[in-house]
This record gives sequence, structure tokens and C-alpha cells, in this order.
Amino acid sequence: MRRAHFLLSFLLVLLAALPPARADDLERLRAINSIPEATWQAVAEGTDPWPEALFPFSYWPDKDRKKLPQEFWERLAAHERKWPEFIKTQRELYRREYGPAVKNAYDLFLEEQAEMKQPDYQKAPPPVLKKKTLKRLTDLAYLPGRAFGGLAGAGPESIRVFAFRQGKLRVIPFDIVEFTDENRVVLPQGPEGNPQEGDGIFRNNDLLFFMVHDAGHRIAKESVGRAFPGASAVREVEISCSPEGETGWVYAASFAADPPAKSPFNYIEFYPEFNVTFTPVSFNQCHPRKIKKEIRPTLKTGTWLSSPAVGGRPYDIHDHLRIRVSLKYLVGGTFDDEDNLTVQWRAWFEGQVVNYNRAAWKLTTPLGIGAPTVFNDIVANAFSVFNYITWYSPFNPSVFVKHLDVKVGEQLNDRVARQRDELTVRFLSEHNRKGCAADGKMSDPDAALDDRFSSWHLFTGPHGTVCMRNDYDDFLTEKGTRTLDWRDDEKNPGNFDTHLVIKDLSNRSEHFYVDWNAVPFFWNEDPGKYRWDSLDLVLKRLDRPLTFSVEGTPALTTGVYIHVPDVHAEEKHYDL
Repeated sequence: MRRAHFLLSFLLVLLAALPPARADDLERLRAINSIPEATWQAVAEGTDPWPEALFPFSYWPDKDRKKLPQEFWERLAAHERKWPEFIKTQRELYRREYGPAVKNAYDLFLEEQAEMKQPDYQKAPPPVLKKKTLKRLTDLAYLPGRAFGGLAGAGPESIRVFAFRQGKLRVIPFDIVEFTDENRVVLPQGPEGNPQEGDGIFRNNDLLFFMVHDAGHRIAKESVGRAFPGASAVREVEISCSPEGETGWVYAASFAADPPAKSPFNYIEFYPEFNVTFTPVSFNQCHPRKIKKEIRPTLKTGTWLSSPAVGGRPYDIHDHLRIRVSLKYLVGGTFDDEDNLTVQWRAWFEGQVVNYNRAAWKLTTPLGIGAPTVFNDIVANAFSVFNYITWYSPFNPSVFVKHLDVKVGEQLNDRVARQRDELTVRFLSEHNRKGCAADGKMSDPDAALDDRFSSWHLFTGPHGTVCMRNDYDDFLTEKGTRTLDWRDDEKNPGNFDTHLVIKDLSNRSEHFYVDWNAVPFFWNEDPGKYRWDSLDLVLKRLDRPLTFSVEGTPALTTGVYIHVPDVHAEEKHYDL
């Protein structure tokens, strides 16, 4: 129904407004930069429409535009206007539910944090037993069905998740992603989706997702049944971080009949026909590619925008995320990246909280045998995108492959790089949490940073902030040498590459991940200062992981990898 509704809405938009003519790129940049701060504030509050200079969002070089029909670009330009409409709809829902000062999940988070600073905050009027102290924004919770005891076995449509927030027990957004007994993820959509492998029952292997910032105060479990008659098998989930003393609670229950309506708040929307994902705080688009007569989504990130509602300036500040793989074999070598590979989204799950996408492609080999297969699982939510990358060889790779170098990085959009006084690139280390700046004045642009530096990489500026990190599994960390290369010159503005060189390939399956986050209100008016407290909302997601306990069971710590595929078993499912 949602897709049918979208198609109808899209046709109406297409008929109502033809896309604007594409202005000269530099002129658009000047026009956007000349928009007064008062206008941005009015846009953020929803009292003024978005300036026409912003449209279309997507920046596509002429060589890319020629690869797809003009009709596609016109439809895409019309579709981009759906993002401000989506933000407006969610804003109205938040204000109706939480008051005029709250227009999105981030505003609600800030309001709760302000309440926690009040001297009498710990006083808990009934029905509250204990107050929430969690200070987490970007953390994604994912718990297996086996943790919920009697709740496992219910149909996903009969389950609801609740939290006591702002004086009321409320249904919060959540998703359930099914997994088979063999731990293969069930993705209902896409050319290689496998909905037939799901059974519509919340089983032990299935994962329940929700955003940690939606957690609330502790209440008596009986309160759930009083507020929502018919609730059964109520399960209390305690979320905590011992070093920080942070705690919060959510409640899950099933309903034999007439479950309450799901939460009206959507944290993410995915439109594969345009290769677009957007949330109330960010907009992401990957380069589409024409394959025969079809236009297919790929993994090549083309445009990242931040919403004015969270302090961003909505035009793209990235060129693309790069994934490059170099292999040396006994009889030669190969080099592959997303520019010469068809890296397609093959199957996906669309939810309120997460989009779960699966992609796969084959690398090349000099003789065409023993080609490693690369699997990508992408999990996106309101503030973050996680890209889990696994490569696998059907033979013992040490027989063929003598050297593997995986490079992951991105290049700053050179249009924005011209605004040097408004942008800083920083790398954080374990020894210097505020990082070292790369501002175009580096003495040695070819210098490599060794393993003392973590993989945190920041773009900061008044037009939006992105915090990116990549890391590797234990095998790769032990067997490989990791370096961080960066340069910032006219030919390589804001260029960032972290790479891993491996010579011992005795293991057949290795993986690493990349994640990047939109960090609201990170920029400070003083270009020499940054809001490190805001950045900490992202950093401590990995540095100080949370634990989850359902009904007092032993605490479960969720790791970095949401799902590591068994590629040996799953390779047969993909047309490689």
C-alpha cells in the first residue's frame, strides 16, 4: 500500500511541477551561500518553503547524465521535492504529539537531555519507577527473538514496542527482520529477494530493531496492559552502560487481536527506483546504472545532504564513497572498484527504523578462476549508515592470491572544497580525541598515518557534518597492516583513504565495515572550536557499547556486526 500511495503521489507531483532548469553549478553555489541565516531558520522551523536554488539536489557530471535517459533525470528532480514534504509531515506529527518545540527525534532527544539536568529529575511520580538516564542518539538496538522468551512465536504484525516518554506510554517505531534457521536474512524486496523463506513468525533467529534514543522510564509491566488492553507476554528490556551509569527501558508485547496502531513516525524511506534514501535529518543518493533496459541501484554514493532542521545546509558535500580492491596473484594482478563493476542492490527490507540491503559482485582474476566474491550488507537508519563488507573465495585464496589491498575512503566535493574558510577535515586518534586538522596546508600530503590513529574521519562545516569510521574483524587486524592516507590539494580535495594490506589469506571469509553519520549541530560559530559533546554522541556508540537485558536475563552486548553472512552457503543464491 505504501508503494502504491507513493506512486500516486509521485504522479501528482510530476504533473503539477516540471523540474527546474539546471543552473550553472558555480552560480547555484553562490546563490545557496547567499541565502540569509534568517531564511534558513524559517526553513528549519517549517514557516518558509525551501529556496528554489536548492533544486535539484543531486549533482551529476555531464558524463554521468548522458548514461541515462533525460526522462529519468526529470523524474528524479521531481522526486527530490518529496524530501521536504516528508520532513514537513514528520514535523507536524512530532509537534502534535510532543508540543510546538519538538519537530523531530533530535529535538525530542535534546528536550529529554535538558530535563535530566534538572536538580529534581530523579523524582519518579507514578507510574514511573525509575527515570531514564540514557544519553544516546545514534545507537541502533537489535535483539534476537530468543531473548524475548514467550514473545518469540508471535506474528510480527501482532507485536508492538513501547516506551514511557514525556508523561505517557507510547508505541515507538520498530522493525522485525526475519532470518532462517540457517541464519540467512530474509529480504522481501528486490530481484533476488527471498520472501518465500520467511514464515511470518517471530522466531529465535529473527532480529527486533529499534532506536535507543526512543527508550523511556521504567514502569511496572502491568501498566502496559492497563494502557493497551489485550497486551500479553509483556517483556521489559533494560538498556544500560555501566561506566556511564546510563539506563533506559522499552517494553515489548504481543496482541491476540486488534493490536494498537504502529507509531506514525518514520525514520527512513527507501526508493530503489531512484536510488534514494531519506530520513528527517539526511538525504542520500547513490548513482543509478542502466543495465540492458533496466535502471538499477548501485552502491556508489553520489549525494549526501543534511536537513536544515538539524543545522545542515542541504546541498551535497561529498563526491562519493569509494571501495577499491587490489589483488596480486601468482600470474599477475587486478584492480577493481565501483566504477568498473556492477555493484547492485539485489534484495532489501524496508522498515520504519532500518533499511537492510544486500549486494554482491565478483572481482576479476587474470585467468578467470578462483574469483573472490564480495558481499555487501547495508543497514541504514535516521542518523547512520553501516556498510558491512565480506569477501570470499571458493578456493583456498592463498594458492592464488599473494597480496590484497582494500581501500575505503571518500573525496570531498570540489565545489564545496573551494570554500576553505568554511570547512575542516579532521582525523581522530585514541591519543588526541579532538583530532588533527587537514586544512589544505599540510607539509607532506603523501604522509601515511600509522595504526596509532583510529579510523574516525570527519568533515565539519556549517553546511552539515559527517563522521565516518571503518574497521576490520579480528583476523584482518591481526594479519593485515592498516594505514590512513590523506591529501588535500587541488587535484585531491579532502581526499581520504584508509587501507588494509593483507598477505596471509589463509582464512576464506573476511569482513570489515564502514559507517558514516550525520551529526546535527556539530559546527560552532568559532571555526577553531567544535561541539565535541555532540560528536561524543557518535563516538561512544562504539567506544562504550550498550548492554541489553530482557526480564533480568544475562546482559547481551550488541556488537558491530549486525549480521555476518555465511557466504559459502549463500553464494548459490546470487546470480554472480
